[in-house]
Amino acid sequence: MWRRLERELAKAPVDLLVLPELAGVDSFWGSPVFSEVVWRQAVTTHAKISDELKRLTAKRALGTRAVEVDTRRWNETFLWKPESGLVRGRPKAWLPQQEGGWEATWFDRGPQNVLPVRDDELCFAELVCTEIMVSTNPAIGLLFVIPGIEELLRVNGTARLLRSQDLLQSMSVGGKAPKLAIVVTVTEAFLHCTKALKRSRLWQDDYRLDRAKLPSLGQMISDQTMPADLSVKDIEARIEVDAKKNLY
Repeated sequence: MWRRLERELAKAPVDLLVLPELAGVDSFWGSPVFSEVVWRQAVTTHAKISDELKRLTAKRALGTRAVEVDTRRWNETFLWKPESGLVRGRPKAWLPQQEGGWEATWFDRGPQNVLPVRDDELCFAELVCTEIMVSTNPAIGLLFVIPGIEELLRVNGTARLLRSQDLLQSMSVGGKAPKLAIVVTVTEAFLHCTKALKRSRLWQDDYRLDRAKLPSLGQMISDQTMPADLSVKDIEARIEVDAKKNLY
């Protein structure tokens, strides 16, 4: 992974490099059984991650690494810069515990507060992977957009997640029921004016971008994950099959 990333960045240096979660190690958290040996190997590998980052043509790098602090095993964020080295961030707080991701088995939970990080002109906050899907704030905002229509409907309220089988079955499409339902209690609903869509010319055919001018989804996935055994064509074939078989 690192050598390919080094080659790609040599061609096109970047100001900010966002690494995959726990980059540079195998997905050991995919096993439901904790192994001290595997954990130590991951910690040892990530202790040397600064050496790998020094070879990359990037002004900054964000990522996470496996660390042990006072007997606590953490999936900890970091900010790395050539001039200052690695600066430790926050440990991941929300840890899934399910097939394919037994993170609560491998890691201890960090504090749930997420504070902004400032680095010169850059200000950001870090949510790691599945943390994006978790929130203790029930507020939700919905924006309804109909192709060709310039008026937008905005709905604000609070949301609940339900697994009622009767409710889920009533939402079936093509014989497939969703696994989870989001029920919204509406507190306000209103129409937006059309100015934003008029200015953007969103629905005008002569303003649409030729899709070929941007990389395909398969190309983007390949560039980000750098799979050793899959070509871009292989990834795009899988995407096409998934779209046909798992549309609902």
